[in-house]
Amino acid sequence: MNNLRYRFRFSIKETIICWVLVILASPTLSAQTLKYEAYLKDLRIGEMTAVKEVNDEAERISVKGSYEFFGDSLINLKFESKSAYMDGILKESEASFSFNDGMPLITITHLIEGSYALERSWNNVIEPLLQSELYGTDLLYFEAPGKIEKVYDIYNGFQMNVEKEDDLSYVVILGGKRHRFQYQNGILSQFTNSFGVYTITFRLVK
Repeated sequence: MNNLRYRFRFSIKETIICWVLVILASPTLSAQTLKYEAYLKDLRIGEMTAVKEVNDEAERISVKGSYEFFGDSLINLKFESKSAYMDGILKESEASFSFNDGMPLITITHLIEGSYALERSWNNVIEPLLQSELYGTDLLYFEAPGKIEKVYDIYNGFQMNVEKEDDLSYVVILGGKRHRFQYQNGILSQFTNSFGVYTITFRLVK
């Protein structure tokens, strides 16, 4: 079992190296940057930047952001992700987040020979995923989900249900919590993340 896990880890590392080499060797044909400001009610508490780069080999999305506010105590969240897609399908992603400057929690997802594998830093276990195609949540910054009924949370490794409210609004649901995404001209203009009694709203900087 240990030898199998070692070989699987080694194949993941080889895959990462191959993707990096492919991406570095491929010129960027187009790039798009979206910047958001985070609000708790009317108080600005942070920011986020999402960048999409497209070349002949892959579509890459990188996200970086943070916010901080006082609830019952100080709450500070930092998050970052990088992912690669081909034909809109997730090929690999690495996402991390940390609370109050603690140890980053990292989730890595890879598509290897037609099967997805998930690895989380907090349990150090490689888990196979049953899905043959995944659509990462970071895609939602650049395009509406349309007919997609589930998106993959690249930060935690969970599938999330998508409900369409109208042509410009969608709700992503996980664990009973509803996160609303609103679009204008095909671009995400605002989205809300609900965390119990707190709701954080990210608004596109125009």
